[in-house]
Amino acid sequence: VRADAYPQLRFRGRIVRIAPEAKIEQNVTLFDVVIEVENKEGKLKSGMNANVDITIVNKDNVLMAPAIALKMPQSRRAKPNERMVLVKNGNEFVPRKIEIGQSNFRQTEVLAGLKEGDIVGVPMNSRLKAANERLERMIRSSRSFGTNNNSSRTRNR
Repeated sequence: VRADAYPQLRFRGRIVRIAPEAKIEQNVTLFDVVIEVENKEGKLKSGMNANVDITIVNKDNVLMAPAIALKMPQSRRAKPNERMVLVKNGNEFVPRKIEIGQSNFRQTEVLAGLKEGDIVGVPMNSRLKAANERLERMIRSSRSFGTNNNSSRTRNR
């Protein structure tokens, strides 16, 4: 728990109750949560604003992959925790089946199929991809423009 009044301090707490029914405010689904917070010095007061980070699972030494890189296998026989990723192999990316564990929707635990150091492909947003391609063309053309390779010609692509 981080109180706005004490941004440099962290207060430990534990969830004691989660409302069984959601409230909807401005098209956002909310659940009231009661948290018991350690406040030995009495710094936290009723009505103060605070932000809470809730740890659901905490694991050490876990291999993670970006969740955006994971794709569902096309096979109907695929297990619920099976995914496909594109793994760099030389100059290309090849599909590989992996087994996943916990996920926080940004990063996903990899239980099998990858090892530390493997490079996985992440799909680019189409607009970002187009911008990246334009940037690469500009870089290539700037390298060739004005160069003199013992020739009287200069190129501009």
